[in-house]
Amino acid sequence: MDYSQDINDLQTKLRVHFYKFNQNLYNEISEAVKLNDMKLAHRLAHTLKGNAGMIEKAELRQIAAEIEASLNNEIIPSSGQMSQLKSQLTRVLEELKPPPDPSQETIPQPLDTRQIQVLFEKIEPMLKNINPESVNYLDELRAVPGGEELACQVESYDFKAAAETLAKLKMKWM
Repeated sequence: MDYSQDINDLQTKLRVHFYKFNQNLYNEISEAVKLNDMKLAHRLAHTLKGNAGMIEKAELRQIAAEIEASLNNEIIPSSGQMSQLKSQLTRVLEELKPPPDPSQETIPQPLDTRQIQVLFEKIEPMLKNINPESVNYLDELRAVPGGEELACQVESYDFKAAAETLAKLKMKWM
């Protein structure tokens, strides 16, 4: 087994996920601090610290850790710390930004009823078993009329919600 390839694949997925779900994180932390919601700001900084560590972004991890420590002591982070956080996060997001994919501009053709049934039979056990490879079916899920919500849930690895949405779609298509 080639574990180095598995690790590279995981690292790529983590980086894509980081880019996708941290676009507005600086604003969320700033707003929580502004509203004096130290618990939320602390949780966001803590999560950022861990995620930055997982994608091997030491400088971003360090400033997130400093801000987390301040918030843990109920101390509002300095403007310098917040500025550094914004700068580091922006730099990392820019670095991780995927190149434009012209193939994403094509609209998937809707599937016929039999294709939808086959797809649902493939994806259902994957959702029940919390299988991240279900993301390989996103284009097909989006081609199902009414399947965009399911595709978004799978893409976000929200398997429980995806299974519930799939059950509703199955009643319509099967």
